[in-house]
Amino acid sequence: MSPPGRFHRILRRGISQHKPDFLQIASAARRNNDAPACFVTIPGVYRLLQALLSALRAALFAFWRAARQLWHEVIGVFFGLFALLGAVSAWRHWQRGSELYVLAVSLAFFLVMAGFAVASFRSARRVR
Repeated sequence: MSPPGRFHRILRRGISQHKPDFLQIASAARRNNDAPACFVTIPGVYRLLQALLSALRAALFAFWRAARQLWHEVIGVFFGLFALLGAVSAWRHWQRGSELYVLAVSLAFFLVMAGFAVASFRSARRVR
């Protein structure tokens, strides 16, 4: 435990309560002419800035993670819609009896877009 210093002298002389608040400490310091120019020290400001930066970093990390997961999910939905369009196109070409290469292109488009949709949703689940 640290030896009593200037702050403890201020408390002993001017305050009778067990847990004083900041205004009582400041008024006791003014009455005793022991008031320092500022109650905040440079190391205290440094620790405060470190704490604020740490909190900001944690908040930004959480926001970035949520935004990234949402991005993957939205992209997955768009790829799913494109795959649905490809499947509808392939079905129509099958029903009409179109050329085989047109049907093959529609099926290939469907498979690629469906694969991208599945991969995007899997990436959204793995965001850490």
